[in-house]
Amino acid sequence: MANHALYGFENLTSRMSERVTTIGVDDVLDAINQSLEEHNRQLNALVGLFAETTTDFQTQYRTPVHYRLQPLDENGRAEPIRRAGAYTCAWPLKQAGLARGENYVTGVKTTLAELAMDIAAIEEADARWMRDQILAALFNNVTWTYPDDLHGDLSIQPLANGDAVTYNLRTGDDIPATDNHYLAQAKAISDTDNPFETAWEELMEHPENAGAEVIALVPYNLRSSIRALTDYYDAPDANINYGNDTALLGAFPNIAVPGEMLGYVGGGRTKVWVCEWRSLPNNYIIHVAVGAPAGKPLRMRQHEEAELQGFKMVATREDYPYSESQWLRFAGFGGWARVSATVTLIGSASYVIPPGYAEPVP
Repeated sequence: MANHALYGFENLTSRMSERVTTIGVDDVLDAINQSLEEHNRQLNALVGLFAETTTDFQTQYRTPVHYRLQPLDENGRAEPIRRAGAYTCAWPLKQAGLARGENYVTGVKTTLAELAMDIAAIEEADARWMRDQILAALFNNVTWTYPDDLHGDLSIQPLANGDAVTYNLRTGDDIPATDNHYLAQAKAISDTDNPFETAWEELMEHPENAGAEVIALVPYNLRSSIRALTDYYDAPDANINYGNDTALLGAFPNIAVPGEMLGYVGGGRTKVWVCEWRSLPNNYIIHVAVGAPAGKPLRMRQHEEAELQGFKMVATREDYPYSESQWLRFAGFGGWARVSATVTLIGSASYVIPPGYAEPVP
């Protein structure tokens, strides 16, 4: 086992080589529950970058509406304004689980260290499943149908994908228009072909994204070309003393991100924080407008009942000589504020969904 204890098992580190049956059911269950609580806390932080939670199966997203004063004469009376600008969003509710099993002999022989490794593997399986659901909701650029047992077929929306929905634009025309936030760049990343500028402009043309911090999540294979940009600034290294004439990057925003914060692209008006997330498929970049008044790009649907929220061990079964524990998660993701994120594919003239992320994913 690794030389650090799984969260929740710290108080039992001196007993890792002991068998689970000699430690006591209450102490072991307490360690598992603490570990799950921390696991869910960390997963909620990851979800929070991309999605807000809801127990609705469907609702309308009302886009901000912009008016001008109506010209009036001295006897004039303005016409009442009415709300307009809305599109319907719905969300799936998927169920996934895992089981841990053993027979009587292996159960007796299992040490606490071995059990902790099993719990860590189960929690990682949940994290991977949740990551796949989030990325599929972002990468999939077509509306798809989810058959809901209670509400019938639901249309699950992606980010803005050039459909008939119109969005507010900060342009000279000042007229709502359709938009597509699935971008593609055929050429490699360079100063003349900078995808961060394009994505930043795509996000900031919408007034409801004003004031947001833009975070770019990038895969490992693009790291070198990104760092070669003239307007890129690396995160300072605490082990290096920099000269007086060296431009240093300031503090990163206080935003929980997956992966590692690399640096910042800050040329002209473009202001993008760069985070390397090695779980991303090669050549795909996700930009998120964090803190945008528009809201988060996705919503995560969950059950109303607290007992059905989060990841947890839901049941155990004894069937001599076998025993097992069942672990369960309910969650589903779909578009919400559809212009508060973009996805860019590098090395292609047009956008294509990465393999394995076309909805519905398992």
